[in-house]
Amino acid sequence: MRSRIRERLPDHLLAEAVQGRVRTLREAENWWTRTLSYHQGNESFDPLYDAVDFLTEARYLRRSPGIEHDDTLVATELGTLTSRFMLATDLADDLSDALRAVTVPQDPDAAEQLLSPLGTVHPWAAVVAADLAARIRWRELGPRRGAGRLLCICEQMATAPLAARLVPQMWRAARKRGIGAPDWPGTTPPNGCALPAQRYRQLLAERTTGALLTPGPDGVLVRGCPRGATVRLWDGTSVELHPVERAAVELPYPRPAPDDPEGGHRGAVVFTRSDHLATG
Repeated sequence: MRSRIRERLPDHLLAEAVQGRVRTLREAENWWTRTLSYHQGNESFDPLYDAVDFLTEARYLRRSPGIEHDDTLVATELGTLTSRFMLATDLADDLSDALRAVTVPQDPDAAEQLLSPLGTVHPWAAVVAADLAARIRWRELGPRRGAGRLLCICEQMATAPLAARLVPQMWRAARKRGIGAPDWPGTTPPNGCALPAQRYRQLLAERTTGALLTPGPDGVLVRGCPRGATVRLWDGTSVELHPVERAAVELPYPRPAPDDPEGGHRGAVVFTRSDHLATG
């Protein structure tokens, strides 16, 4: 398993600053030393300093001189909004630069005309609009860590046209009954489900609720996976994908490269969708 935090380091650092866990440069350094990336050999502070410089230049952070060269780091309003809407900082910075380069609109109609081209850029219109709508909706519900699976199935049961009304309704009903994950028995749709009965049963069949993974010395015994599921196994940085069915099957771990320092770190995970990747 290799940390990939450096790929989006400014995003993670900004989130820490917005939540008040990183308020100075020294606290940022301490935070970096506790990351998996640091303990995997990336001990240089240069990536962290580059992230601080970028966030400051992009106006996400306000950096001020502090005592004994320990500069203070405060999230700006732009930084707070960017983090809370879970936008990539580099993408948001490109958009901000483009907007700063145009003349300030004189009225709402002119502003709408200025921004309307974004609605025609594929796949920006559909992907970003739907994603932001869901994130805003979820944030208003105040879910705790680990609630993503329940929220996702509520979105699927509500269908996109009715999600704004039905997702909060089904979420609150589930939490009131103590349900925190989409692993309930039975095939009766909950109140508010907008799916036809057949599609609802198909949705239940796509869950990994009954899947069992039993690790062994050379592989993993896989049982109870839904039709169309895939299992990804890894050993170090070597990864293999195996289509599986409900029948039990023993799957071997992939052979790691001879010079792989992560060799021996093994695992497996079940996916029912093809748009995910697990490497540990």
